Amino acid sequence: MLNIDLKELPKSKVFHFIGIDGIGMSSIAEVLFKTGFGVQGSNEVEGENMLALKNMGARVFVGHRPENIDGADYIVFSSAVPETNVEIVEAKKRGLPLIERAEMLQYVFTLKKSIAVSGTHGKTTTTSFVGTMLDVAGLDATIIDGGIMNRYNSNAKVGKGDFIVAEACEAFGNIKHYTTDIAIITNIDAEHMEFYKTFDNLKNYFRNFIERIPSNGLLVACADHPVALELALEAKGKKTVMTYAIDNDADVMAENISFDTNGAHFDVKFSDGNIIKDILLPLFGRHNVLNSLASIAVAKFLGISDAKIKEAVSEFTGTQHRFTRVANVNGITIFDDYGHHPKEIETTLAMAKSIAGNGKIFAIFQPHRYSRLTDLFNDFLKCFKDADYVICMPVYAAGESSENAKTHNDFYDAMQKLGEKKSFKINNFDEIKEIVLSFAKSGDIIVSLGAGDIKHMIYTLPDLLTK
Repeated sequence: MLNIDLKELPKSKVFHFIGIDGIGMSSIAEVLFKTGFGVQGSNEVEGENMLALKNMGARVFVGHRPENIDGADYIVFSSAVPETNVEIVEAKKRGLPLIERAEMLQYVFTLKKSIAVSGTHGKTTTTSFVGTMLDVAGLDATIIDGGIMNRYNSNAKVGKGDFIVAEACEAFGNIKHYTTDIAIITNIDAEHMEFYKTFDNLKNYFRNFIERIPSNGLLVACADHPVALELALEAKGKKTVMTYAIDNDADVMAENISFDTNGAHFDVKFSDGNIIKDILLPLFGRHNVLNSLASIAVAKFLGISDAKIKEAVSEFTGTQHRFTRVANVNGITIFDDYGHHPKEIETTLAMAKSIAGNGKIFAIFQPHRYSRLTDLFNDFLKCFKDADYVICMPVYAAGESSENAKTHNDFYDAMQKLGEKKSFKINNFDEIKEIVLSFAKSGDIIVSLGAGDIKHMIYTLPDLLTK
């Protein structure tokens, strides 16, 4: 890892991002650009995040070519970029420093007091929660998120305050790079096992992450998740620890939870006996209540008032692709969700069921990565219990090979053998039209599930149905 101090680095320095349209890359690029550094980058296709940066004044290139890196002082790349990429090869020829995305995020962390949100699920929403909390409290945080925050219509926001809040992804060992003042761990499930190999190895990466929290810092962990709680209990006495939960004893607990058309209503009870009554969260699902508690724990640690905590939760508008309402066509409501891990899918479908009434639920599933589908195949077969119809699309490879891996054909065959619900397989998105028109009725719910390009395809479904 290089020794870069962004506080001392001349603003004339230029960072070139390979894959600049990526949700994690573009947010860091935006923060650097708005901090005053030169930013440029390339991407295979011209996506929305890339266009937003272009409109800000960053130089962007469609396609990868050696000459794209002209003028760059540093090259930033993600794990999705192969070593054979022509810009990587050219950078090595020129002797330019190569920086992994996670390393770059750590350099950005050092600009301010940092709050890193990690865990297997819920990182994006929790990051947005914490950022909203600090902003409502008047702390004007900088935020780097893994999704488009509805409040800011961006995956990044550059504030003038002392804090930076960022989603700290654990994929491919990236968590080893992060040293942060406040760390949040939402949960720890088997994920990215093609890298970690064993669950104990994954836990050890999180242990090391916790060990790097400074003595005056804070660990916030979910006590409803056994592994997150285990690591929090190990850290007690060595670090300042705050836990949050719905179902178990914790420092911050939600009680008296109920839902109506406005969202979730609940009270928050603190371990010191203080209670904040009648909080309204304008989102559905117990998991969103749980994610809000992480931000409330941070607020309590920072001395933010009960009134501001209540106000911030009531103003939270969520992030895109997290059970986002797409449209209603002839009484059929269509939602878009990022869920691509069995736990996430199970949670999303439970939320859909809670509002479906007598309606049926159609789950459109695009598996993300062959390795994930293969490693968690049996878990995927079990997580659709709240769906009445399951429509499986081809795997979104994310650069992986299908050799010796499970495919959507294998998933469909296994679902057929189980025979518990109607299942279908399609080879292209347009084929969904006939399935929906044949089976869906007014009052039903359609949910797309996946981290690949299904998040764009689902927005074409209303037009397909009306045509």
